[in-house]
Amino acid sequence: MAHGLALDVSSQPFAKDPNCFVRELVSAYHAETGSELRTAAVVNFRGRYTNEVEWIVSGLRDASVEAALLDITEMKRTPRGLVGPSGEIIDLVYNKLDVRDIFKYRESGDYLDACAAQEVVSINPWISQWILSDKAILAVLSDDRFVSNFNAEQVELIARHIPWTRLVRAGVTTNPERRRIELIGYIRENKVNLVLKPSNATRGEHVLVGHLTPSEVWEEHIDRAARNPYVVQEYVRPGEVTALHPPSRSIKKMAYGIDCYVFGGRLAGFQSRASFDAVMNVGRSGILMPVAVANA
Repeated sequence: MAHGLALDVSSQPFAKDPNCFVRELVSAYHAETGSELRTAAVVNFRGRYTNEVEWIVSGLRDASVEAALLDITEMKRTPRGLVGPSGEIIDLVYNKLDVRDIFKYRESGDYLDACAAQEVVSINPWISQWILSDKAILAVLSDDRFVSNFNAEQVELIARHIPWTRLVRAGVTTNPERRRIELIGYIRENKVNLVLKPSNATRGEHVLVGHLTPSEVWEEHIDRAARNPYVVQEYVRPGEVTALHPPSRSIKKMAYGIDCYVFGGRLAGFQSRASFDAVMNVGRSGILMPVAVANA
């Protein structure tokens, strides 16, 4: 397969500079405040979401920033600003949090209020987690009713990369061929070509791929989706790759996808996820794989 190709993993920016993400955190703080970053915290809640934390904290310390992993409950809002458990002022926080985990707990109030009042520079903020990462945004992008909000270049980009998506609700809309349809009936009749997903959930929770779902389960799920924040999407069949699957110590054929990383509006690189399940989840026997750029 690789005959005649030059395979290169080092051309990706984060391969050349493993600390480019940390540099972007430092740069973002300077752009926001005009000052040098002195203290930072990576913030999680009750020990959840620890991937990359050690690397981020170590990278910040290498950049001469006092940094630590802190639980959201360890910080307090004071007249001086947000402070850590020893009373130190915290200049910047990077959120390794799911806002759905924390908003109902009173002990997270000081932290959320400080972020809302912009008393600390908050990276991975709630707008990115709760609005921009909500799959409902894809319904806005793919619905012709909103096309006037985008220029010609953006319309072309959306058409090339965004699958047909609609919020699940009774009413008339257009299908992927732009014909008028009654949405709930369309979902019932086109199970094999569709996917149902909670609009704001992660790790493949409650996702149903139509052609893999029994009809009675699909029918039941349509009623649930119509009463809750759900989207329906055109099913895009993933590619397949044969690769080493370390957990089972075997070589297996798996579905895969490619993720891109963008730091500060610039491409930083790629990674790939592969899984036996059509709903890719690294936590459910999936794996991460490197991506090589092929030059003919």
